[in-house]
Amino acid sequence: MTQAPLCFRQLREDLPLTRRLAYFQTGSYGPTPDSVLKVVAETMAYQSRHGSASPSVTGVLLDQEQRVRRQLADFLGARPEHLAWTSNTSQAMQRVLRSVDWQAGDEIVVSSAEHVSTQDACRSLERYWGVNVKAFPAEEGDDALLSGLEAALTGRARLVCLSQVSTLDGRRLPAREAADLARTQGVPLMLDGAQAVGQFPVNLPALGCDYYIASGHKWLLGPLGVGFLWVSPDRLTEFRPDFIPDASTWLKPGDPSPPVTAALRSELGTHNYALRIGLGRALEIVEALGPGRIERQVQELVQFLFGELETFPSVRIVTPMKPGLAAGLVALELKDLGQTGLRRLIDDLLEQGIVVKYQPERPALRISVAAFNTREEVLRLLNALDTLT
Repeated sequence: MTQAPLCFRQLREDLPLTRRLAYFQTGSYGPTPDSVLKVVAETMAYQSRHGSASPSVTGVLLDQEQRVRRQLADFLGARPEHLAWTSNTSQAMQRVLRSVDWQAGDEIVVSSAEHVSTQDACRSLERYWGVNVKAFPAEEGDDALLSGLEAALTGRARLVCLSQVSTLDGRRLPAREAADLARTQGVPLMLDGAQAVGQFPVNLPALGCDYYIASGHKWLLGPLGVGFLWVSPDRLTEFRPDFIPDASTWLKPGDPSPPVTAALRSELGTHNYALRIGLGRALEIVEALGPGRIERQVQELVQFLFGELETFPSVRIVTPMKPGLAAGLVALELKDLGQTGLRRLIDDLLEQGIVVKYQPERPALRISVAAFNTREEVLRLLNALDTLT
């Protein structure tokens, strides 16, 4: 494991993409460092050359995977038995939804800032199980959000879904307060941490949520195809998303049943060890940089971006500008551009080697400011916006 602190220049050296692009799309897909890709490739080569089905090979890979699970748990202030691997945040969310015994007339309470995959899943619950979807506002400040959540909680609510950081505008939402409010009503809360983990320190028990879902391929800069789900100790017994018995058929008579874990209840079949082990290398990088340092770096760049954008009369900053409220996602509305013009602008930026995202919900331009970005890249983006708009 990396012991010496890293600097952001060293991180950029591990990201060849930064030599040709000003990349502001980490909120969708973080670039994967070469050292992470090397671990993935070496692990897959080891499996292929020595036989994936060999007990000795499987034992080596399983030990490495469990080490990464413990590493991730430590990073999140959690215990490894409460963590399960998934492919991404959306799959983790589906695991949580499937663990609820939905009945017609039940309610799922969802903020208006949730990802499209959560919205789609809610529509499916509504269509196939007769579940009522109740939305509460997330764009009008914390007080309005919490008041709306409280009003939406009734005796039929079975689950609350909330993002820790809004995917729409990058605002940090009052996760702990929402969890406390839901708990007083006896309703579990699932927190979507896709836009949080890797941006700033996250301690899962301190958040007070019942479920936490996230991906490794965004701000953690891990390989695409690995995510995770955390289940609180209070919910682990009732967490049963799949038809998996606690005791395997292969257990001999008289053998003790294994302890209940999130993995035992939700990890199915053959999986890709290499991706999970590669995520361990990405975690080493983040830990060597320091989550606190990453947060400060991102905040400095975001505040610099805000300050410069105030001179752009055609730009409306959707993201809260107050330090502490904004994360690394910044949403901009361009007053003189409609959807077609905004899409054309994003294409023109790409031709200049600047990668940003079209946000269809508003519509808006979404900029992901990550720790590997620089002030020079922000200025490059601003100059291009000034020229193109």
